[in-house]
Amino acid sequence: MTTVVSGQVEKIELSYLLRMSWTGIEDKVILIQADDEVVVYGLNKERYSSDGFLAYPTDVIGYEYYTVSHVPSNGNTEFAIAANYDDTMISIRFPDRRLGIPIRVEYDGRTYRGGDVLNFTLQSYQAFQCISYDKADLTGSYIMSDKPVAVFSGNVRTWVGESDSRDHLALQLPPTQAYGKQFPVIPTPNRSVGDVIKVIASVPGTNVRVENTALTWYEIGTMDNYLDFIIPSDSYTTISADQPVLVVQIAQSQQELSEPGDPTMLAVTATPQFTADYVFSTPKYSNGGMLEFRVRI
Repeated sequence: MTTVVSGQVEKIELSYLLRMSWTGIEDKVILIQADDEVVVYGLNKERYSSDGFLAYPTDVIGYEYYTVSHVPSNGNTEFAIAANYDDTMISIRFPDRRLGIPIRVEYDGRTYRGGDVLNFTLQSYQAFQCISYDKADLTGSYIMSDKPVAVFSGNVRTWVGESDSRDHLALQLPPTQAYGKQFPVIPTPNRSVGDVIKVIASVPGTNVRVENTALTWYEIGTMDNYLDFIIPSDSYTTISADQPVLVVQIAQSQQELSEPGDPTMLAVTATPQFTADYVFSTPKYSNGGMLEFRVRI
């Protein structure tokens, strides 16, 4: 039992034994309950590597998701599904990738590839983790359930761009019903290499407009239900679409000593989901010290 004072942050440390290890089902789901509204975010930290995510409350998790990860990667891509209810039926359809490394997932004595469907059932407090072989991209894996679930996605560890700077990427995904149509994107401060943007569509043929120093139109196809591109570090970008989409921003690896920083991944908030009050805290650097933190508004 922990008491949280309004306007302050309470840190709760969890055992590393609660981490998932490989593709499979384990009893490792954590449920946080409070007698008033709270904000919860997680930080997965190792020496020289960490990433964090905003945790969504159970009343906004959903039934349909598309996963997101980054390639090319020097480590495998991954996602995890957490159940809050008994007898939750899960169906995963792996994307039939046209380009890149073919998808291969091993589970329960069977091999799953692009276009295959994996079905299983989770009980409350159980989680299923899926990790790719051969560093294949699991982006666009479609997850459907008959009861609300939480879904997390990212990379075990990866570089982003031409650099040896690597980091863990983690994000709790919003369900498709929380997708939006307009997103303002702010570049990562004090960088010159730009940011990687991924736009994931739930409706084939979605038209996407990217406006910054130039105006670019894209159409998301029926095979690969996402697109990715780099936005410049010296301009602000507005992304809009004619159908609801998920927009993910990934900071690139350090490429110059004068621009320190490792990759990180976040879901860009759609304009209608803006609010007026925010509470946040800054974690310790994964090597034990403190760095300079910046807030983008």
